[in-house]
Amino acid sequence: IAFSRNHKASIDVLDVSRNEIGVRGAMEFANMLGGSHKPFKQLKLHHNDFGDEGAMALANALAGNRFLESLELDHSNIEDEGVIALAGALAKNKCLERLDLAENKIGDRGAAGLAEMLQSNYVLRHVDLRDDSSWDGEMTEEGFRALGCAVQHNRVVESLW
Repeated sequence: IAFSRNHKASIDVLDVSRNEIGVRGAMEFANMLGGSHKPFKQLKLHHNDFGDEGAMALANALAGNRFLESLELDHSNIEDEGVIALAGALAKNKCLERLDLAENKIGDRGAAGLAEMLQSNYVLRHVDLRDDSSWDGEMTEEGFRALGCAVQHNRVVESLW
């Protein structure tokens, strides 16, 4: 991380999944994403338990980021507040094409935030919201309906699962 931040390194894929980076680590990656240089195209942060607080830090950096194309945040204990923050940032983002939020705890409020974002984001092509049946998921028919409506009006999204 220090090399990329200090020497303006260019890396296509950075995979720090399953490294227990926590909230502090998510904040460090947010700082890198918010910088003016091109740190990497694909960031894999899955299986790192940083929750909503880490997702909000990443969201702050995503709004103006011009380089990241793929972000994997699956299995990161993100709930509605974190998803709403990410969706707000992605409404302004012009380069992220793939977002993986699978196996998080997304309910109807998070789904509504994503649906609203899809009304103004015409870059994001793939969104993974697959869910683990071992936790009591909060997304109901209302959330699924909001996402379905948004995808019907967004001609760019190729997959939402």
